[in-house]
Amino acid sequence: MSGVAGWYGKLPALGDFASRRLTPEWITQWDGWLAAGLHQLRVDAPDTWLNDYLASPAWRFALLPGALPDGPGEGLRVGVMIPSVDRVGRYFPLVVISPPLPRPNDGAQVAALWQWAGQIEEIAVNALHEDWSAETLDAALTDAPPPAAAAPDRSLPPALANLLSQAAWDGLQGCSLWLHAGGGPSVQPALPQGAAFAALFRPN
Repeated sequence: MSGVAGWYGKLPALGDFASRRLTPEWITQWDGWLAAGLHQLRVDAPDTWLNDYLASPAWRFALLPGALPDGPGEGLRVGVMIPSVDRVGRYFPLVVISPPLPRPNDGAQVAALWQWAGQIEEIAVNALHEDWSAETLDAALTDAPPPAAAAPDRSLPPALANLLSQAAWDGLQGCSLWLHAGGGPSVQPALPQGAAFAALFRPN
């Protein structure tokens, strides 16, 4: 992977949204999806949504081509989304996401992307828990190594390895895949909507 992961959302050290290395078009689509879904959570469960949001897991995800169009040449993107908040108490997730990537050719390449997502997840969690500035987060992402060319297949969760077998891959175009430490994977057409969106923000 060439380039550094981009990011968008809220940080506890900042008073508003911030982003790096993501196009305005990409941010508009991502922000619109999240804002609409979070609004519906507040409407459906006004007394419990915030506790659920704060207890929700860090999600590793993959956006396959067509899941979130971003202009010509958009490829696979791998990222992490975690619940966050800004300095004045407005809640909105932080997403850290790769530049467009070529399709993995085998399980070893998928495993390498999975391991990279774990490294990015650790950086994102540290940014929240340690009140990093935007500059500190950006420096950590810049210093993070890119995905290895390959990693042992056994490092993949079995369900993910089965899902991303070569035979299944072609049927996933336009989908998004979501997985966290306590469960998954979940495969959604495009981005999660309705009950599938709500499931992203429930405790483990």
